[in-house]
Amino acid sequence: MVFKIRKNWFWIVVLFVLSLIILFFWQPWKYTYSTSDLKAVSIVSAVEMKKEHIEEYRGEVRVEIPKAYELLHVIISLGEYGQRSNMIYKDTDYYQEVQKHFKEYKSHPIVKKLSDSLTKSRSNYNKWKNYSAYYYFEADKLRVNSNYSFYSENNFSMNHHLFLDFVEKSNFLDFYKQHQNYYQSQISQFKKKSMLNQIWSWLEMNFSAEYDSHRIVFSPLAGSTPHNTFAFKAKNYDYQETFIFVQGLDSYSQSFNGGLSEEEKRGLFISNLFTEIDHNYVNPATNNYLSEIAPAFSNLKKWNQQHGYSSIPMTFNEYMTWATFTVFAAENFKKELFKETRKIQELIMIEGRQFKEFKAFNQKLLQLYKDKESDQKLVDLYPEIIEWAAEHNKDYLDLSALIKN
Repeated sequence: MVFKIRKNWFWIVVLFVLSLIILFFWQPWKYTYSTSDLKAVSIVSAVEMKKEHIEEYRGEVRVEIPKAYELLHVIISLGEYGQRSNMIYKDTDYYQEVQKHFKEYKSHPIVKKLSDSLTKSRSNYNKWKNYSAYYYFEADKLRVNSNYSFYSENNFSMNHHLFLDFVEKSNFLDFYKQHQNYYQSQISQFKKKSMLNQIWSWLEMNFSAEYDSHRIVFSPLAGSTPHNTFAFKAKNYDYQETFIFVQGLDSYSQSFNGGLSEEEKRGLFISNLFTEIDHNYVNPATNNYLSEIAPAFSNLKKWNQQHGYSSIPMTFNEYMTWATFTVFAAENFKKELFKETRKIQELIMIEGRQFKEFKAFNQKLLQLYKDKESDQKLVDLYPEIIEWAAEHNKDYLDLSALIKN
């Protein structure tokens, strides 16, 4: 009797230990998601737009160095943070001219305020940058472009008086006017090297979203800076446009410690531009598949080991926007440039941005696109890439090495 009881306890203990081992390797709690992972990620704002604005820009890709946007970057370049940070691209004659012209105003209150804000957190850059481009100068007055809506209690708006004081005391508008030829040469180079119209056409052929205009802003002073994008849809007309913030081509000279060739710099420049533009196409497509993507990316730490992009839809969108670029580049880049750009892209995504499964995801989407039917678009491949991700999402205990031995 005692033996039988001990025997029963032995098997209970064995089963308990086995259960712990299974739980340790399986870790089912990893495969979870919340209701927030089923919420759409939208970057589109509905606004009242003027008819004149729509008529002027419909069908246009605008590349600009706006006065207020350049004003912001001039001020950043003068502060302690800008002086020591790679946020400002310094290897140009233009940078030296900025420093020479504005050196007397380095102690201006707005210079210190901006520098202190960026020192506190680099991410504060967007809180200044995003809103500066919504302003324009009318003579020497800063006006808000009423065709765009934005949160009025933002850093740029709340310091409006300090910006104007700097403009007046430093003769910024004269400096800007004197450098028009330089700005135009930068814009021309951007347009020539960026494949903008090709990107726009390709995305509209491969996704369901449609845009009537793209507005791209940059500063020749912007170095390693966060990129982002918004979109605006007119309430009163059938019209929507994107608003995109990126770096200029020259600033990529400092990427990878200056080790990139001219063509590799161009490839990286186009990839960063493309992956902002295509958010406006990928995000709406993703929103149609949230209930399928959530379980497929539920083991989120496997896919994303950084602190940002903390939700499943945001993480999936980063994978999809960058892999979509790979598909575009495979079709539109020369073979050697595609090979090198893809290598750089995967290095950035995996080692830099900590999206650890990007190489496998990238390869799978590219293969799906190559194998698709002739009448299929890239957006039609969502079910297949999600199905693949759901399988890849699982963590298996690999016993193959033990079995072979």
